[in-house]
Amino acid sequence: MNYLWIDEENRSSFKSVLPREYTEGKENICIGAVDDEGFVCGALCYRCASYQYDVLWLYVSEEKRLQGTGTGLMDRLFQIVGTSGEICPISARFEPAKEKSLYAFFLSYTKMETTYSHSRYYIVPRDLRSVNIPGMGEKDTLPQTDFFSLSTVAQHKILTKLEEECGYVVPDYDDWKKSTVPELCRCIFLEGELKNLLLVQKRADGNLELSYLYSKHPRGLVELLSDAAWDTEGIYPDAKLVFDAVTRESAAMAKKLFPHAHIVPIYEAEG
Repeated sequence: MNYLWIDEENRSSFKSVLPREYTEGKENICIGAVDDEGFVCGALCYRCASYQYDVLWLYVSEEKRLQGTGTGLMDRLFQIVGTSGEICPISARFEPAKEKSLYAFFLSYTKMETTYSHSRYYIVPRDLRSVNIPGMGEKDTLPQTDFFSLSTVAQHKILTKLEEECGYVVPDYDDWKKSTVPELCRCIFLEGELKNLLLVQKRADGNLELSYLYSKHPRGLVELLSDAAWDTEGIYPDAKLVFDAVTRESAAMAKKLFPHAHIVPIYEAEG
């Protein structure tokens, strides 16, 4: 088996094993597997962010499954990380119900341990209707501002604030911006102070992710979420709006905000 870096020159050759929604980014690194006859067997994409290597996807052609292709790609990644001089963990997250073969693979891959990680909420507009927030009955809505309508300086100032106060890190602004959904990234200012912020990003599976919720005004957050949910149905009818509840605080928030959401368990393989 031969392993190649996937770049602009050879990407078309790996079209059959790359996801349709693949978004290019400087931090996304792809490895392809090709057998001795030149048959494209599979591909793996990963990135290093926040001192961790994340496997974004691993796909093996049906003709080459159960023949060591997936193991070979993961072993190649471990070799790359091991020779980089960095001591960073490698992880992969997935839904067992939707990605059964991937779940089975990581359960059998002895270099990584697979355990329950967190819950993922698939949100619909009616989620926000039953939320009991003081002041939600008021007729006047709070003024919303498109995040990307702000000056670049103002945007960076907010992102720096999120990093310092909340640990939300944007390694590369240009690549991060490419993955966002500008018309759904909105904020609320009251008396010149940031009160609410909603950031939405594209996922590799074609859905849209609530990547960050900043809330100093509960009613404002619900308004942002409600508008985002309705606009997702109108602008992106084939996409679902998802939120990963990865901490105790975000789980409590999700339980309150998304009472009707479809909830699925996410598993994580770590090594």
